[in-house]
Amino acid sequence: MNTSVSNTTPRPPLRGPRIQYSDGTVVTPPPLDVEEILARLRLQDDATRSVFLSVFAHSLTVDIRAILLDRPVSDIDLDRVSHINEFLHQLTSGVNPAQRRSGSGDAELVGVIIDTSYIYHLESAVGRALSTAAGTAGLLCKESSVAQGTRSVPSDDLPPYSDVERELLLLLFRTGGERFSRKADEVYSPLADIFGLNREQRSRLRADREESLWNNRVQWARRKLVEGGLMLPGPRGVWRLTESGRQKAELMALRHH
Repeated sequence: MNTSVSNTTPRPPLRGPRIQYSDGTVVTPPPLDVEEILARLRLQDDATRSVFLSVFAHSLTVDIRAILLDRPVSDIDLDRVSHINEFLHQLTSGVNPAQRRSGSGDAELVGVIIDTSYIYHLESAVGRALSTAAGTAGLLCKESSVAQGTRSVPSDDLPPYSDVERELLLLLFRTGGERFSRKADEVYSPLADIFGLNREQRSRLRADREESLWNNRVQWARRKLVEGGLMLPGPRGVWRLTESGRQKAELMALRHH
């Protein structure tokens, strides 16, 4: 059944977040190929689709936080928060293992959220969330990279989430000492070295807030490892493997040899 919201008014294209480079240049990324992203999402396994939905939801929380920063909050902004919160409810419900949908079901849900976003003027927030989720799950086409002035804007040239998760686990195992732990701020640069990231990739910022895109990707990898019981959730500022995480990392390291 097609639950898409009909709208004869031409719609602006969805785009990812603007990219701010270390020299201050801000570049608007090209339009997202929404149909291609949804088509690829349908073909993914449960784990990848779960990552996509989780990142999509997390990205929308950033917009809620931005709306609520300036007080007092207008009735219009409160209404927008209410609609974004409904999107979050739908997305996070889909991640529940007991309520998992098929690939087609997940793609249909995301499609309906996209359609609905135009009704409530939330297409910018949904575009940013879609771009971040698709990039993390590896669903963006390399062909979508286009030149913007003198800058080349890659759709997502950072390592995929799954690779970062694997290397973070190995990094803590190999360099974390007897407790298999390191301070959080000691992890980002060594991981970037492992993937051979250049200076621009390391310093690239999210346009919606002053945060490194690379650091954000590493933090998401850490979150998934915590959820999987492979890393401890605390203490604050310290990233440490659980015993299960140590055992898994040891097996991975043996396979590499």
